[in-house]
Amino acid sequence: MKSPHQLLTARESVKTAQDLKDLSPWIERFRKDNGRLPKILHIGNVANNAYNNAKLLNARGIPCDVICYDYYHIMGCPEWEDADFKGRIKDQFHPNWRRVNRRGFKRPDWFAQGPLWFCIQYLLAKSQGHRARKGIFRFVCQLPHCQAYFLLNALFKIRSIIAKMLRYNLSDILAPRFSLKHSPFVSATWPFSLIPISILLLFFGLVLSLIKIIGWFLKPMTSMVWSWGAYYRSKQDSIEAFDKRVHHLIEQYKACFPDRSDPLTPSDFAGYRHWYSAWSHLISRYDLIEAYATDTIHPMLSGNRPYIAYEHGTIRDIPFEDSALGRLCALSYRLANTAIITNPDCATAAKRLNLTSYLYMPHVLDGKYHNLTGLYDSPNPLILTQPYIFSPSRHDWAIKGNQHAIQGFALFARKYPEYKLVLSKWGND
Repeated sequence: MKSPHQLLTARESVKTAQDLKDLSPWIERFRKDNGRLPKILHIGNVANNAYNNAKLLNARGIPCDVICYDYYHIMGCPEWEDADFKGRIKDQFHPNWRRVNRRGFKRPDWFAQGPLWFCIQYLLAKSQGHRARKGIFRFVCQLPHCQAYFLLNALFKIRSIIAKMLRYNLSDILAPRFSLKHSPFVSATWPFSLIPISILLLFFGLVLSLIKIIGWFLKPMTSMVWSWGAYYRSKQDSIEAFDKRVHHLIEQYKACFPDRSDPLTPSDFAGYRHWYSAWSHLISRYDLIEAYATDTIHPMLSGNRPYIAYEHGTIRDIPFEDSALGRLCALSYRLANTAIITNPDCATAAKRLNLTSYLYMPHVLDGKYHNLTGLYDSPNPLILTQPYIFSPSRHDWAIKGNQHAIQGFALFARKYPEYKLVLSKWGND
């Protein structure tokens, strides 16, 4: 019987949805033990790797969700992969898909892209079967990123006000000069503190009446607002759990990398404290996590589910940097149940990290790339009649290093002038 990580990265070809000879034994065993199919969460979506992997697994009967948070690059959008869209995308880092003709393509409901908080709320509503909340957050996640962030900021301001009301006396918020909280006796000014309180109570009465009248529509939103109160009441427990987990990971870092001169410290985790509780809650809804690039840090921090680390050039340099990200990335790959190496040159990095379990696998491509009809029917005589070297990478020289290919070809062409260099018209440079 294969383990989950061996199963999900099996090299055997599965050509149809009915061909489940390699997958069905583990699926049926899981279904028998748990009364349902296993659920997998993919975190991160650089170059649509998570989208492609999840799409393949969903088609083979394994439920998968993808969370692509705070990342909107055109190659991290399902439309780039599956929509034969017509039109021009002006900003490749924040594409507005509503301005092009997507020819009927609709994003699958298992793919969440947008601000992190909205993505988490959407997937939680989906996993809990809340159809109304799921619909609301799905709509928000599909808004252009600028509109989604504007709405997110507005909601956080509302949450801040509610938090203050839960923490302090209303008189401290509305009329601090006339607060009765610290008064040993009723002062002569106390009636003035009742004025804003009365106005507030009247306002809340009107709001509650309105909610009661149209409660069928506001139910998912009001339940979300009241859940914020529970969030603040449980915040202290979350902080204690986070600090305990940080201490444990620091000790594991010392054991895994005794020779490193840059120690892992509590301050390295500072940027993850705020979202720890939300990530842990979401991850606990799944049976296995497949995390891409440096998003392996989230399942490592939660510590409540097995996870696969999927690198696409990630471990080439990042884990060896003297930085918080470098140290956390190194530890997250070391503690992963297994790692998938997609770049051959990263095998050296995997050995340097002393990964206990990893395997080599190229990026998954689905069946539509098998059909190459028309590839050589181009009217371009350059491709038809002359040998050429094709460089498809976008021109972002700081990241891709295309300038080295151009300079190298210039030297090569002096000896072999019959060759041509074909570049893509794409990128900042």
